[in-house]
Amino acid sequence: MAGPLILVTTALDGRHRRALEVEFDLTFDPTRRDGVRGLIIDGVFRADAVWVDSMPDLGIVACIGTGYDLIDLEACRRRGVSVTNTAGANAGAVADLALGLILSVTRGIGEGERLLRAGQWRGDHPQRFFGAPGLTGRRVGVFGMGAIGQQIARRLSGFEVGIAYGGPRPKPELGWPFFADVSDLAAWADILVLAHRADETNRRIVDARVLTALGPSGFLINVSRGSAVDEEALIKALESRTIAGAALDVFDDEPAVRPELLAAPGTVLTPHIGGGSSRSFDLMFEAVADNLRAFFAGRPLLHPVLDTRAHPEA
Repeated sequence: MAGPLILVTTALDGRHRRALEVEFDLTFDPTRRDGVRGLIIDGVFRADAVWVDSMPDLGIVACIGTGYDLIDLEACRRRGVSVTNTAGANAGAVADLALGLILSVTRGIGEGERLLRAGQWRGDHPQRFFGAPGLTGRRVGVFGMGAIGQQIARRLSGFEVGIAYGGPRPKPELGWPFFADVSDLAAWADILVLAHRADETNRRIVDARVLTALGPSGFLINVSRGSAVDEEALIKALESRTIAGAALDVFDDEPAVRPELLAAPGTVLTPHIGGGSSRSFDLMFEAVADNLRAFFAGRPLLHPVLDTRAHPEA
């Protein structure tokens, strides 16, 4: 069916593609510019001013995922281009992975599996595994108490842990202690989980000061964005055992990962798979389609990041 032309810069499985093609004219040609009225991207696609300005008919950027830190919102505002995301659609999947990373790094699961697969286990039980602190009874600080952070905290509540959180503002209805400064949260916590929405206001928010506060028995978990962590400081902290370990699903220069980080002790690393369960993809593509339908029908956007129609002066 012919409809508004939508440029898709990310992979779609057949089911999601067919569903969108009922209402929209899709192109996957990255050189296509004229006539493109909508752009579907994922959270790691850099929609900068050059991209936005190259499509004279562009009206909406629909981002698959919560993060939109790589979209040039000023360029979109200047051009009158609206921006949407799929807030909350992948929160459960990211929270699931965060729990997996916490358990893996605090029990040495990743290192133990590598040892076994390499044929280096001789039936002994190295102290570094039996001495692993685990999760039960620990204190977990969650930085960012949005949809993802709250689902992480709810999952953690079944593990007999202490929970506190940080972020731009307290949410008294949650009932957990709040720390306004991430360094204070790190000093309180045994495990610091980054689950916030990344932007320029919190770039490199985890630096050497925060890592020192986390301490030699502390673990850093990042399911937010690589930009939240000073990777140079993190590598030094891991090598010097300033902290006990780190589990990361995101990196500052994805898909490149620094060799020093790959070689650092006490790490569990995954290739930005947090939001990628089959259920979450269904929910995210439904949200993308709903946002596109609302935009082209002139209705309120379901998940607006920037609605230029509501602000004509933009």
